[in-house]
Amino acid sequence: MNRGVLYDLCKRAGVKRVAFYCGASNGRGPRCSGWFADYIADKGDDQITSLTLGGGIKGWVKAGEPYTQQMDGFEPEYWKQFE
Repeated sequence: MNRGVLYDLCKRAGVKRVAFYCGASNGRGPRCSGWFADYIADKGDDQITSLTLGGGIKGWVKAGEPYTQQMDGFEPEYWKQFE
């Protein structure tokens, strides 16, 4: 998927916020968020916001409940390896 396709999907679905993340949000997540934010700005759109999940998915898990309760299929044993 490219930025244009993602943008079009968001517009058609009425999505207002798109969050990007990777393992720790030190590389891929912020880069993708920045690229999408640039695309949104080039379109002159102020309805969609590109976000980065601080700390990435590992940070989300480390934050514990109630965040992990929002993850479908969350398996605490799997995530212990990243502590």
